[in-house]
Amino acid sequence: MLFKKFHIESLDYYKKWLVLGIIIGIIAGLVSVLFYYATEASENFFMHYVMGYSRPLPLGEGENLSYVFAIIRPYLIPISIILGALISAWLVYRFAPETEGHGTDAVVKSYHEGKVIRARVSIIKFVSASLLIGSGGSAGREGPIAQISASTISNIFKRIKLSKRDRQIILAVSIGAAIGSIFKSPFGGALFGAEVLYKRDIEGDVIFPAFVASTVGFMVYGAFVNYLPMFGINALSAYAQTIIYTPLVILGFVFLGLVSGVFAKAYVKIFYFFHRKIKALKMSRYFKPALGAIGTASIALLFPEVMGIGYGWVQLMISGNLTALPDFLGLSTLLFVFVLIFAKIFATSFSISSGGSGGVYAPGIFIGASVGLFTFLLLNMASPQVFGLAILTPFVIVGMLSLFGAASKAPIAVAIMVVEMTGSILIIPVAMISIAIAYALSGNDTIYISQKERRKFKSTKH
Repeated sequence: MLFKKFHIESLDYYKKWLVLGIIIGIIAGLVSVLFYYATEASENFFMHYVMGYSRPLPLGEGENLSYVFAIIRPYLIPISIILGALISAWLVYRFAPETEGHGTDAVVKSYHEGKVIRARVSIIKFVSASLLIGSGGSAGREGPIAQISASTISNIFKRIKLSKRDRQIILAVSIGAAIGSIFKSPFGGALFGAEVLYKRDIEGDVIFPAFVASTVGFMVYGAFVNYLPMFGINALSAYAQTIIYTPLVILGFVFLGLVSGVFAKAYVKIFYFFHRKIKALKMSRYFKPALGAIGTASIALLFPEVMGIGYGWVQLMISGNLTALPDFLGLSTLLFVFVLIFAKIFATSFSISSGGSGGVYAPGIFIGASVGLFTFLLLNMASPQVFGLAILTPFVIVGMLSLFGAASKAPIAVAIMVVEMTGSILIIPVAMISIAIAYALSGNDTIYISQKERRKFKSTKH
């Protein structure tokens, strides 16, 4: 009634989307707060009380960098992960099968096909993703919160007189607002909503409303949680900010782009390889996520770092606190980090591509950080004078954005998001060199398979 009274459908573009953007941002921010606390409660129950696992946290969520690894009941890791996957799968396939997988791709598909997202999706995704992430599945928050917000917001606006195009834009804006809120990255989140829809394009109509909604969502979310960047403020030292622009170090970032492109391609290929294989199995779909959970649990027994969202481990890599990373195989640091990359890729593939409900952004950031660290260790071994420990941090950060920027085909948005999450804006120039190379090298492979190549333009006759 309120919208009809003020004839919102008759307003011009900027006035209409200023109003709608503010409302979308408020809803997305509140939903993100609820989902954040739900995943925290789930992780505390399964990991802290059941496993006795003291998990690290990023600086923006309360860590103080004095982390010491401890897990009292590692034998309960498989029980927790498999149980979480079973309950999550039952909820998904019993009530809303469209909530399987990583969420963001489902919203992108709805955007392109003009399909309505059912109201129940928000509830089922909320509960199932919280369970999967909290119990130790290798997954992130961004995919679920994108789908939860899109479902909630689109159904709230269902009774309002809006055009089909406006409803389509609302879906994309909901992605940007939700991700900008929960990652405390309003600018990157807004661009992500516009850029993630296509492999080689960006949706201009989404940018303005997404900026409004993402900024409002960030303000709402921060009021309940905090406004600190996810990985702390000014992650780079003054020395590192200077030395990263020397010729040899710039060549190091070129090399990192090449390595990131290869691993971005591997991440996508391995993820969808398991997706096809598990989907083709002749067994009840209720048990396929549990089968994947067995794979995740087997990896987690040797590499507990793969469990959950994993941002605490990324924080330790950014901070150079490598001794806090548990290595039960006794590998050298270089070899351990190399194996850890594949451990996370496989754990994520088992958890999500099997039908589990969770996001692929956080795993991508973890994998990218590990790739950045691995590349730095290689260069440090080759030339410790040029690639000293002072520049470990920029390599980890650039690895994060290069790998997932390439894998998601949203390089600009991811670059800005990572900068917002780390507080390191001076890294952007060298980062764009690396990300451009990774993006080009990764080809057409994308973790979001519902993306279209480019926008379609209607031809005009003159």
